[in-house]
Amino acid sequence: MATALVAAAIAPVASSCGATTKSGRARLSARFVERTTALVAGDTIHMRTVGAFDWTSRIGWSVNTTAGTPGATVRIIQIKDACYERFGAGQWTRSGAAGSACGDEAPDNPATLAKTFHAVASSWKRVGPALVDGVPTTHYAGSMHIGAAVAGPFELWLDKQGVVRRLTAKSNFHGRTVSRLDYYDFGVKVRVKAPSLEGAN
Repeated sequence: MATALVAAAIAPVASSCGATTKSGRARLSARFVERTTALVAGDTIHMRTVGAFDWTSRIGWSVNTTAGTPGATVRIIQIKDACYERFGAGQWTRSGAAGSACGDEAPDNPATLAKTFHAVASSWKRVGPALVDGVPTTHYAGSMHIGAAVAGPFELWLDKQGVVRRLTAKSNFHGRTVSRLDYYDFGVKVRVKAPSLEGAN
């Protein structure tokens, strides 16, 4: 997913989209799909990640596939502080969510993602209104330069509550990469359960 960076406030970002929990708090949850093309050592790699996440309850799942490489499929399940990961047809493994595959692969919170990018942007401008999957949004464009590792242009589409609906980015992170991340079906009820670890080392 998008690189995790220090967040900074740019505008009030409401978290009122989606359903509400029994305690009355707004539930921020959504499905997502990210498509990435990377040029690494002269080879072009196409990756696709789909999943759903509930940032209020901190539960969710994702499946990352690399075109033409079935064994490279990575499945992730997060339940609070527990991270479950499976490579291809291998066994499920469990670790803590922080600093694990869940931390690396879990989708960025769309309610704070704009703050994250604005905090590190070397340029930022409002492009104008646009529709994303029929939802009115405001289109922003910018660029970032974080040392030699992460640099390049990005575009964000924010709904009226400041929640990111779409993100596109180009960078030289792990080679030259182009990615597009879409969030949709906000308020979806995310259901996951811990997989069996039987047979795992």
